Amino acid sequence: MAQNQKVIPLKVNSDLAPEYFDEFTALFIKNLTSYVGSTNELDNVNEGQNVAKLKPLKSNELYAPIELPDGENIGIGAKGFPQSNKVYVFVWNSLNNHCIYRINGDTRSCEMIKVDPNFNFQLKPQYFLHESGILLDFVKAVNPDNGLEVTKEDLYWTNGINYQGYLRVDDCIATNGFDETQYPYLSGNYDKTTLIRMGLPTPKDPIEISEVPFDESIDAGLNNNILFKSFQFRICITDVFGRRTEHGIISDLYVSGVNQCMSQSNSLARCLLLKIKLDNPIYDRVDVEYSIDNAVNWAIDSTVNLYVGSNLGEWWKRPRNPDLIFDTANNILSYTFCRDKECDPVSEDETNKLEPALAKSSQAIGRVGKAIGLANNKYGFNPFKKDLLDNFSLEIKPPQADVNTLRNITVLVPIYNPYYNEFTSIFPHNTGYGFGARTTFTIHNPTKVVTDVIQAVNQQLPATQSGIIGYLSDGSYAISTQVFVGQNGVLVDDTKFNGVSPVHLKYLKFEFTAKTPAKYVFRLASHLVDESKLSNYQKTSTTVWGVCSFDNANNKNNVQVTKRTKYQELLIDVCGGDYNTATQNEILVMADLAAWHGTEVTVADLLINAGLLLNDNGVNYCVDGYVSESITAQGETLPIELAGVFYKSKGTNIFDLIENALNNSTGDLALINQSFNFNNHGTS
Repeated sequence: MAQNQKVIPLKVNSDLAPEYFDEFTALFIKNLTSYVGSTNELDNVNEGQNVAKLKPLKSNELYAPIELPDGENIGIGAKGFPQSNKVYVFVWNSLNNHCIYRINGDTRSCEMIKVDPNFNFQLKPQYFLHESGILLDFVKAVNPDNGLEVTKEDLYWTNGINYQGYLRVDDCIATNGFDETQYPYLSGNYDKTTLIRMGLPTPKDPIEISEVPFDESIDAGLNNNILFKSFQFRICITDVFGRRTEHGIISDLYVSGVNQCMSQSNSLARCLLLKIKLDNPIYDRVDVEYSIDNAVNWAIDSTVNLYVGSNLGEWWKRPRNPDLIFDTANNILSYTFCRDKECDPVSEDETNKLEPALAKSSQAIGRVGKAIGLANNKYGFNPFKKDLLDNFSLEIKPPQADVNTLRNITVLVPIYNPYYNEFTSIFPHNTGYGFGARTTFTIHNPTKVVTDVIQAVNQQLPATQSGIIGYLSDGSYAISTQVFVGQNGVLVDDTKFNGVSPVHLKYLKFEFTAKTPAKYVFRLASHLVDESKLSNYQKTSTTVWGVCSFDNANNKNNVQVTKRTKYQELLIDVCGGDYNTATQNEILVMADLAAWHGTEVTVADLLINAGLLLNDNGVNYCVDGYVSESITAQGETLPIELAGVFYKSKGTNIFDLIENALNNSTGDLALINQSFNFNNHGTS
């Protein structure tokens, strides 16, 4: 501001002694300059003549005070913006307390914006802030909380060595440089450089996935949109300043129902619980995204607002959204995914990026149309020099499994004959092995004929095999061995298949070793499957009585065959340790269907028992096979689940038996597979 003040003295005289000077004379005058004008103060020059006019030099004066941090402070860049009548100044500090302040021309004042070591300013001319490295952008928007239009000043800078800088100036000043001691909203253990960077880091914390247990009172009657499908998840975050992250790291693959029986599908979880780490308080909203085709296409399930209120006002005073389940101690958002929300597709141009578009560092920044452009960019890092690379060597060592984390599974399966109410076993038969409570039929009409019932009902094992195939849901399988219950309930290996049990109880034993901790489903393949021909063994089944209650106290008479469930498979959980049927309270029981009424039968009885005739002649009809949902015009069926084994005593109508099978199966089933077997069950 100009100062009005009379200049004294007015004349210079270097020939006269100072003691003779008048009040207007001096030997020399400091800070006085002259310029040529048409008039002078002595009025002795005519109009139009040029004379020298004296004028004091302009001096420095304090424009506005600003208190800088302790230590030596050196300005390394500044730029004024006429649109706002402000100047932004960047200051290097010897104690690493670098700062940015602005000069307000409207109020003739200075405002400290932020003091932060993370600015990482350098006292090197090549890294000073030049005019092309500083940009002020103006953001205009309407605050939905009050309907008022607001203008935000966003300051950008770049110096060729650091990440591109960014600050929302007025918000930073209002919070005293995002001071978490004054504003607890901003507290927490997070990367504070995100407050001053142009870009946000890609979300990298893993998303934990678990099932929401089926709740009959809530989930009954609702569509299950995740059943038997695979899912992967990722997130995209928008902060309070409108900056978006790249799409986050992809989660592990989750497959619904992989460890469950199809017969239980009506009670499987219909929702998943996602636990998402969100530790930065400036995160404003989160897009939860999912893919069902191995991360090829992505869709947004919903956008979650983390706080109540707009980010255009005093967002640092907003409360957390009360509709969310948010663990403030660990900054974990619990999100329920049922695949029943928006399903907005995400452009492949976004999801298929190999790297962010933002360079590692830039030399200049400026407006390019409506966008902000960066120039003289550096991507990645300089390659290592050859002499440095020569000091490195590469050796690949295969990982070694930690035996303490692997599990062993032992499954015991008894064979039960429901007609005779007794347990049987595998034993040598003919040239191989078979199983059955009775081995022959004796026919007296018309002549005495002894017939092999084991072969008649297809309970003879393959010629080279003495066991049955059992397999887990991961595809691994085992061939059964046999044990019998000895004295005091001790299990004894029956290597020759002729051991005698005092309690007449033997088990098929299936052993699986070194399994990854997880949940598995154990099933029995057809007893006719040859181990040398395993192409489709998982598509076969044998006669299964069901999962029964089991008293594991001493292995004696402890299988409660009358308390069986409708399930034809066994769920095995080895997440917490090894599994052994001998320590469980349930057991999978196989069925022996070889039986007949009386001691003498006719040829017709034998044929019926072998599945070749259909009349009610007093033989032991048994139903086992697949219950089907539909039958096509070509007679093809879609199997849904194994039907339970049902048998009839003399006098029971076969159609009552089929109805019983349907009524005891799960789901709304209307048809029964026309290939149901009556004792000739081996290939069902």
